[in-house]
Amino acid sequence: MLYYCNTDFDIQRMQTSSVFRAHVYQMNLLPMALSRTGDVVVSQTTPDSGYFEYLRLVGSGGGALILHSDVGATSSLDSYIWGVNSDSLTLISDFNSYPDPIIVSSVNRRDFSLDVSIKCKSQLKRSVVTSKKEVAQTFSQWGGKSVVLKPLYGSSAFGFQIIRNEKDLAQCVITSPVVCEEWCVRHSDFSYGFSLSKEGGVSDFTIRTLNNTPRGIFSSVCLPAVASIGLLTDSIVNCCIPVISQSLHSAGYFGPVNCDGFVYREDGALKIEYCCEINARRSIADIMLMYGRLAGVSHSAIVSTQQKQRNGSLYEALLNRFPEGHGVVLLTPSRFDYKGTVYRARRLLYFVGAQSEAELERRCSAVHGLSVVR
Repeated sequence: MLYYCNTDFDIQRMQTSSVFRAHVYQMNLLPMALSRTGDVVVSQTTPDSGYFEYLRLVGSGGGALILHSDVGATSSLDSYIWGVNSDSLTLISDFNSYPDPIIVSSVNRRDFSLDVSIKCKSQLKRSVVTSKKEVAQTFSQWGGKSVVLKPLYGSSAFGFQIIRNEKDLAQCVITSPVVCEEWCVRHSDFSYGFSLSKEGGVSDFTIRTLNNTPRGIFSSVCLPAVASIGLLTDSIVNCCIPVISQSLHSAGYFGPVNCDGFVYREDGALKIEYCCEINARRSIADIMLMYGRLAGVSHSAIVSTQQKQRNGSLYEALLNRFPEGHGVVLLTPSRFDYKGTVYRARRLLYFVGAQSEAELERRCSAVHGLSVVR
């Protein structure tokens, strides 16, 4: 298997610094712990040597790491790619197994998600605006309540502008169309995913608990979903999935689909936004599902933590706390090299597995404990 998590997929059209891209490319390494002998992981970055030794000691990894620039000879392998674009298609041989990149791009726009959300009976105020004047008009029409401006492309709150008052409005920058959305007090987040066939059939549906920061930055994803989120399954399957799958199929898309939703509070009542964003690509949850099956556990999570200064090696601390893995495996290295520069990872992603919800919670708490300053 050839793994290529081209995690720059969502920001490929955005102006970003080399440092920012380096940390995005760090996520190319997510499948490293999944890989086995004969597999290839393609990456723009290379981890520090200590990470390979750590994976060996916990019984993970085993595949070969190849830089993106050197990957040509492996293109005959079966491929697992994050998102379909001109970059990822250079690494595969069976083009018929993937949709046209132009179609993929069109269905990953936030205005496409907005149209589908309306069909799913969304109650959330949202519209596409093209100028600061339109933002001001919308802000006024919605009673001066806070709004968030989202680029048509992107993920994990990148490029968001929150407008709370006239000062924010004066400082906002609009250079291209954006989605203007009312800012909600979120009660809880969830995600769900499925596979869409060329014929429009749906399979492999899962619903997951999603934990984001108030701004929308990923914190963790868990399966099975907590009971309160699980209660949404029937509504999603019977009302949303038919609309989403038909919209994507009509556009010519097939492949992995991941959607985000949330429960929010408005005027003292809880409301549900079933489809705030469609990601026609792989997601962190897909990596979690694959690793969960490999580990043979019934409860899985991927947890993101900020890497803070600590005395001694992170790998040593992990091996002492979780010898031979014991349900916790670090999926991204503490340090990595990008174009000859060594970076200290800002955030770390861990797989956490267990055979019960209580044990999963304990292990996730222990992972968060590792991120404290020592």
